[in-house]
Amino acid sequence: MTFLADLSLEIIERILFALDPLDIAYVSQTSRFFHEIIYGPLNQPIWRGLYLAQPLDDPRRTVTRIGSRRDDVDWKGELQRIVRARTVMKHPTVCRRQERCEVLRTCIDLLTHVPPMSSPDGTGETSRNIRWLQRLLGDGAFFVEHASCRALPEEEEQLLSRLHVLYGLTRKDFDPERRRASQAFVYSLRHHTSQRTYAPFMPDGSMRVDWVFMWALVHDLGMLFMDTDGEDVEGSYFCPLSIMFCQSIIPRGMDLDNEHDWACVEGLWSLRYGFIDHREFILYNDPSVPGHEPQDTTIFDGVDEMFATLDVYFRVAGIEPDPSHPTRPKIKFIGEVDGKFDFVGFVKLTDDDQVWWHQVGGTANQMVWNANAIGLGNVRSRCGFIGVWSTIFHDAEDPIGPFWLQREFLIDEDE
Repeated sequence: MTFLADLSLEIIERILFALDPLDIAYVSQTSRFFHEIIYGPLNQPIWRGLYLAQPLDDPRRTVTRIGSRRDDVDWKGELQRIVRARTVMKHPTVCRRQERCEVLRTCIDLLTHVPPMSSPDGTGETSRNIRWLQRLLGDGAFFVEHASCRALPEEEEQLLSRLHVLYGLTRKDFDPERRRASQAFVYSLRHHTSQRTYAPFMPDGSMRVDWVFMWALVHDLGMLFMDTDGEDVEGSYFCPLSIMFCQSIIPRGMDLDNEHDWACVEGLWSLRYGFIDHREFILYNDPSVPGHEPQDTTIFDGVDEMFATLDVYFRVAGIEPDPSHPTRPKIKFIGEVDGKFDFVGFVKLTDDDQVWWHQVGGTANQMVWNANAIGLGNVRSRCGFIGVWSTIFHDAEDPIGPFWLQREFLIDEDE
């Protein structure tokens, strides 16, 4: 009689690779022989094969969100994290309190470590990680259920919001009450402070991105886009603020570590911005309402939020070394709209490796407008940057609103 353990290692590996990773643990319990193969000191080839048998990207071909290649892969550790995240996403009640943040980080890592596209059309290059998570998260019920079941600790709330930002709009986000909450957050002067650098940063002065703020901006602008240009409400991929548009576009042979314009600043961009009637804005931000009392968000039930677009051509004006990021220098730029409206600003990495876009704009003699934004997807992606516009004066009744910068890639531009 021939036993399974009598087969060659190559055949045993093929059998193991055909199993779901959850079943591997059960196989390891059948004998010392299988436990040694699966968990012994020489198990990396087994786990590499198991990982590559999944409907996921090969990690060796992926880049980080700032376009750097990966140095090494912990095949076993990463696959175990992914399988656990899959289980929790399908059955949230099995999630242990101490692992919630780890599960969210795993999903974020999968979305931000994907292969780059070599050209803007991306034919045949859509990330398998992205498609896998798109199937797993579906219509977005996970975001609603996770956020509504309890008051979340700050770290967990930030991670959940960041994952939602990356994933984009879902059908659940078309709920009028959820939309009103995002509008109320975006247009509140209470969130537009010097402590935040008048940007979607945390209010503690740390210059870390506030992903709750970012989700409110993405939700508000995404809904404005769907109102004007969207085709349907049944999939996030109809709006460019979504999971399907977050891959880097890096032409073959390009090494971003040696590129001055690593963020692909130079070129034509669409600048879209939202605003509400200034009288309603002043009414909502009534200074007589104490800061500890809630603002009256019912005003947004009847507010007609507008959406406008400018085409801006940006040129790189200079490079400044960034000691914290030697291969990603600070990029200084100038921008122009029909030769009549000027922008100056910079793009740089924050301490937590997010891409920060800052600009001021006006005429040649008087700069009036201020804007700060954070990159949504991976660097050089079609998602672009989302942020907040205001005036440079930041006076009490000055307007504020959301804005979105999206690079207009030509199909043959980077080939």
